[in-house]
Amino acid sequence: MGLKLHLIAHVLIQLDKAFESQAAKENEPSVSPFIKMLLKCEVPGGVPENLDILLRQGVRSFPFPESGIMQQLVTGLTQIKVNEVNRKSTDGRSNHEL
Repeated sequence: MGLKLHLIAHVLIQLDKAFESQAAKENEPSVSPFIKMLLKCEVPGGVPENLDILLRQGVRSFPFPESGIMQQLVTGLTQIKVNEVNRKSTDGRSNHEL
């Protein structure tokens, strides 16, 4: 639960920063450019790079690195590169084993 709330807070902080920088440039700022930036994907069928990076930054800034869920998450994330999809096949093997 703590990690979930931390990630939500991290995303909201980044959204606030983007909103403030846009407010300095425009009269009527919106969250649309931030959302479009997060959802932009260079590789068809891949993971949006900016969203992946944002979530990894949030995990990295979690203040309790010794917790079990954090260690499991870090172990899983270190095995997957940014923008790599780790899909399981129907027989349980990952795409690296196929």
